[in-house]
Amino acid sequence: MNDSREPGKIILINGASSAGKSTLARSLQQKLHEPFLHWSFDHLRESHALPMARIRNGELDWALMRPAIFDGFHRSLPAFAKAGNNLIVFPEGTRTPRNGDIRFKRGAANIAVRGKCNLIPVVIRCTPSTLGKGDTWWKVPPRRVQLTIEVQEEIDIQTFLSAAENETLAARHLNEHLQQYFAEENKRHAVA
Repeated sequence: MNDSREPGKIILINGASSAGKSTLARSLQQKLHEPFLHWSFDHLRESHALPMARIRNGELDWALMRPAIFDGFHRSLPAFAKAGNNLIVFPEGTRTPRNGDIRFKRGAANIAVRGKCNLIPVVIRCTPSTLGKGDTWWKVPPRRVQLTIEVQEEIDIQTFLSAAENETLAARHLNEHLQQYFAEENKRHAVA
């Protein structure tokens, strides 16, 4: 193991829509100067690493398997980042519902804190709104959707690590900061 490498950075993406996440990740990978890995649970599922046929036919109970699998997946991401890999992540709970009430799960904050890597917030605006949290996929807007992507300033993770007595509290404070940060971005957009 090489512990002399700088930890990677994490691009954290939040938006009101689930449209185009993989396309956006591929586009960022092509345009950014540094290499970034797009890593999501979908990739794990689609790679056939999970016994999906046995889960679908009921032979294996997904409800029993899910907690350990997600725990392992979330633990692997800080290891990737700590090893010096830059990541693009769309963690659970990062699609903002129409009412603007942002309630992130702590996955992204835990990845950043445990990997000791800075976050780069990316805001996706979707006009008109479509494929939002809780929307049905077949209800499309009457006109073409326009996505606006805003890459924000890097968030220094050390600020949160220094201010908390342990990683759990640092992740909690970072998560609260991210919720407030993206809520303010949404308000700014609503006024603009």
